[in-house]
Amino acid sequence: MKKIIIAADRSGSGKTTITMALLAALKKRGLKVRPYKVGPDYIDGIYHKIVSDEYSYNLDSWMLNKDYLVKHFDETSSGYDMALIEGVMGLFDGKGEGIQGSTAEISIILGVPVILIVDCKAIAGSIAPLVYGFMNFDSRVKVAGVILNNISGPKHKEYLISALKNAGISYYGAVYRNELFNFKSRHLGLDTSIEKNFNKNKIHEMAETIEKSLNIEKILEVATFRTEKIENKKELEPYNIKIVKDIHRSNRVECRLAIAYDEAFHFYYKANLDLLTNCGAELVKFSPLNDKDLPENLGGIYLGGGYPEVYADKLSRNKGMIDAVRKFAFKGGVIYGECGGLMYLGRSIIYNGKKHSMVGIFDIDVEICGKLFHLGYVELQLLRDCILGEKGTIIRGHEYHYSKIINNDDNNKKWKKGIYYTINKDDNNLLKGFYYKKVLASYVHLHFGSNPKVACNLVESCYNFLKKNNFSGQ
Repeated sequence: MKKIIIAADRSGSGKTTITMALLAALKKRGLKVRPYKVGPDYIDGIYHKIVSDEYSYNLDSWMLNKDYLVKHFDETSSGYDMALIEGVMGLFDGKGEGIQGSTAEISIILGVPVILIVDCKAIAGSIAPLVYGFMNFDSRVKVAGVILNNISGPKHKEYLISALKNAGISYYGAVYRNELFNFKSRHLGLDTSIEKNFNKNKIHEMAETIEKSLNIEKILEVATFRTEKIENKKELEPYNIKIVKDIHRSNRVECRLAIAYDEAFHFYYKANLDLLTNCGAELVKFSPLNDKDLPENLGGIYLGGGYPEVYADKLSRNKGMIDAVRKFAFKGGVIYGECGGLMYLGRSIIYNGKKHSMVGIFDIDVEICGKLFHLGYVELQLLRDCILGEKGTIIRGHEYHYSKIINNDDNNKKWKKGIYYTINKDDNNLLKGFYYKKVLASYVHLHFGSNPKVACNLVESCYNFLKKNNFSGQ
């Protein structure tokens, strides 16, 4: 199997658009390609899926340990002709100092060669020392060459290629400035309202354009498989997705778990859903926007992130679903919410100055700030036993939101604040999250791969609720 990373010298150089176009071109050739995204981002992976018809998985070397990454990559790429990995930010940009969490670190761990995209606006001969620096900065990272993006015209292209040839740097193609490669964005990233970014012929046109612009045969030739040998296989077992069901203290349980999935809620790590399935959950999609009631015989609800603020008016007017979620919570049903899920479970969402009532499990009001409020990785420890595990359980995740909690009614004792505390060195043990009965929600998007026991604990909590209420779950 072949594999390649599409990286860049910095954010905004065109990684996502060229990755999408390349996915479309490879699919047109009849190749079965598994897409990946380095880092915690959800949105780019959604676009990968649209273009390739294959789910995209996140490869994050801060949230996930090295052994898990290797096994996860091997399992999810098995049976594919190629793995195409889109990088994050610039090649060596990571969590902070050093390369931890960077595209470069993924290249080292998985042994994947890199093709570097450079936005060539306002640059000519300087392309050579720029790329040369990336190629020689760290000998463990194999930078095979460069794709030139945002070329103004033939003469500009000629200057760039001449500079690369004189420096002995391989070049895999050049992409001229093209409106076809422009995509609408909104806060959090590319607009996931697909109809705004794709028309009927756009994917086909992207494939045709990239076939004319890039030397795909040369890219396939350099895309090599160099998996690092893992010596101690016993250490891999707790992180192997295929045997995660063995983590259970007893036999594998089975239950129905409702996944909120529509225009307002669609941010989920595919690995999280896989882990829940392998732990025994039957995942059933539902729409808080459009459905009037929850699916039947549920053990729990998973409310992921997304854009509930954009659809706040419609969510607020869907009283049937709000009542159903509220009744499920009061009955002791398991509900786990992340970011957008937390916002939906609160008292209201304030967007563009208008207040929209929500489920009201937690007496908090959430306001959209109009600017980024928080961005960063978090390592959390459970303060008490809950639906995700026992007190002391550690799990990693990521926060990225443009909203903030402006009213926090601590006088209401039916629910409590602080299900986690952060153990990040720079976070000073901040309290995170809210809980009520079997409802838990926070701004943090957890990656269950950082501690697969958490997925099994969540499924087991759902099963126990079903058992207590004498439902079949089937």
